Amino acid sequence: MAEPTLPIPNQNSPADDPSVNLIRGKLNELFEVEPSVANELDEISQVGAISKHQDYLQALTASGKNIAEVQTAWHEYYQKLPDQQKHEVWQEFYSNQSRQTHFSSTKPVISPEAEITAKTTDKIAKAKKSPSGPQSVGELKKKLISHVSANGRLTRKHHLKSLLFGLGAAGAVALIIVFTLFNQLFITPFISPSKSAGATPLIVDPSGQASVGPETKIIIPKLNIEAPIVMDAADNEEKTIQAALEKGVTLYPNTGKPGELSNPVIFGHSSNNIFNSGNYKFVFVLLSKLENGDTFMINYNAKQYVYRVFNKKVVKPNEVEVLHEKPKPAMITLITCDPPGSSANRLIVHAEQITPDPNANLTSTAPSDVAAAEPIILPSNAESLFQRMMNWF
Repeated sequence: MAEPTLPIPNQNSPADDPSVNLIRGKLNELFEVEPSVANELDEISQVGAISKHQDYLQALTASGKNIAEVQTAWHEYYQKLPDQQKHEVWQEFYSNQSRQTHFSSTKPVISPEAEITAKTTDKIAKAKKSPSGPQSVGELKKKLISHVSANGRLTRKHHLKSLLFGLGAAGAVALIIVFTLFNQLFITPFISPSKSAGATPLIVDPSGQASVGPETKIIIPKLNIEAPIVMDAADNEEKTIQAALEKGVTLYPNTGKPGELSNPVIFGHSSNNIFNSGNYKFVFVLLSKLENGDTFMINYNAKQYVYRVFNKKVVKPNEVEVLHEKPKPAMITLITCDPPGSSANRLIVHAEQITPDPNANLTSTAPSDVAAAEPIILPSNAESLFQRMMNWF
């Protein structure tokens, strides 16, 4: 069958164009079937017979044959036509449809075959307008610059976005660094000691014969504190005391012991960097909540000693004489850094022994040479992570 010729723009070899071949295939299928008799008759009634083919169809309808006979005769007539004239029949059909669309307010009747061909042609045209082939580096660069920087020209909006992004990123990094190095300043206000002793009742045995375990520890019911006491610090060097404070609170060397006519001194951390070692970084964080008349207990040598607070004060780190103050014959002193989160000052809490009877206490084992036992400065909180890093240099 001869192929209809259609103009294909911008193609040197139409036979090699897949889009042309696709249309040809559709047309070959389409030309096998004649246009509908009903559509043709409608066109003739609208614009009249304008070709010999339409004259033939008009003569058939005027012969008195019914629609089935007209359809059969029209089919036989169309099949005997050469391919070129079949093409003419369809071209007349398209032309008449165009005239009806232009001059009539009613929608023209289009055969299914014509609609398929029109849709196929439209898709091919769109594909040619939007090629999917590879783009050059220059075209890609131009598109990228257009999307990113308004054709290469940064506007105020771009500068503002860059500034805000930079400030946000720098702020986030700075916050992470500050928190890592000095987190005790931020988290100390939210720290509460263990609540394991929170419901412990204060039951005092006046005879001092209360049965307790062998562990040496301090219990402060008001503050929900129950912590071990390290009794064997070898000396009063800062490094020695800090190592002991990782295991609990610490009895300061050469200040006596519970059950003596002395003033044992116990140090505990009020804050510490969470990245430092130890499980008792915040044990005395609430020590300032103790008031005169509050009581706490010390378990030592399987015996419990009960103390009552009678004095509280804040001193400078170099006021080391507080280690040997003794306003009561049998007492104890609790010390921590103040305010929590820093080592600027020291909080001192004095408490006197009320049970068992202090008159039965042993003689003090603290050295008589006070000057020899005094350090240059009172122990402090552990070094921050920043200080520890600076020591490496």
